[in-house]
Amino acid sequence: MTFLLNLLFSFAIIFFPTSFVYWLFRKNSLSLGISRPKSQWFAFVLFLIYIVLVYDITGAGTWFELKITGVSFESNQLNLIPFSRDINNLAYFLNVVMFMPFGFLLPFILNNRLSFLKMTFLGLSFSTLIELSQLTNYRHTDVDDLIMNTIGAIIGYIFYRLIMHHKIHGSTTNNPVLEGIALCLTTIVSHFLLFGYVIKYTLI
Repeated sequence: MTFLLNLLFSFAIIFFPTSFVYWLFRKNSLSLGISRPKSQWFAFVLFLIYIVLVYDITGAGTWFELKITGVSFESNQLNLIPFSRDINNLAYFLNVVMFMPFGFLLPFILNNRLSFLKMTFLGLSFSTLIELSQLTNYRHTDVDDLIMNTIGAIIGYIFYRLIMHHKIHGSTTNNPVLEGIALCLTTIVSHFLLFGYVIKYTLI
């Protein structure tokens, strides 16, 4: 029960600020005469549910953990050299699978023909934010995870292009990369600043 309540609280603290940011970008698009379908909101909610699960699985850090442990740069917790440690094919595979929904849902929300390079940049940026947050809670920060997560986002994006190729008719957002970064950044900042209270009062 506590686990489900934590997930619900995590969703709530991410949903409200990120929805506000998303609404601002949609409002800006409308002011520029760019139409954006209301069905995107459904994909947006699915995206946030997915983000909550990712933060739970990866153990994204919070301010409360940072306050207790500080930032860790110990050699056994930080790996900056690709594939320099034991190869774990299962872990690599799971990292790829975990980020495939990111590559599929984010361009669906933006409803824009994101280029391969733009999607790669967004996947890499989001994965980097998660890996950096893990420096605050003694989780492993590994460049291998960064690579596999980015590959997963790219594969998800390829599926999106294959499925939605004939259903997209031009851009419906004037700056999809900025919007994508803003949404991802808002989710992780909200998690970092607010979810720490869940941990704090769970331990009390």
